Amino acid sequence: MAIGLIVYPIDFVLKMIGLTGAGGLVGSYLRLAESAFAPEGLPTWIPRLVVLVIGLVGVVALVNAWMKRERA
Repeated sequence: MAIGLIVYPIDFVLKMIGLTGAGGLVGSYLRLAESAFAPEGLPTWIPRLVVLVIGLVGVVALVNAWMKRERA
């Protein structure tokens, strides 16, 4: 959704000045969003994202603990 916040204003401005070159950009974004949120696509990337976020939080916690131990 964050990409949509960038893509749609670009498309809007280009249409206002008379250019239609961003149609491919918006179309590509829509195809990506549809495939990501399709019933067969959604269950595959949400667990991966959760594992990556939990892993990143764990790494940050370990680095933080290591840094505090070095200062003490």
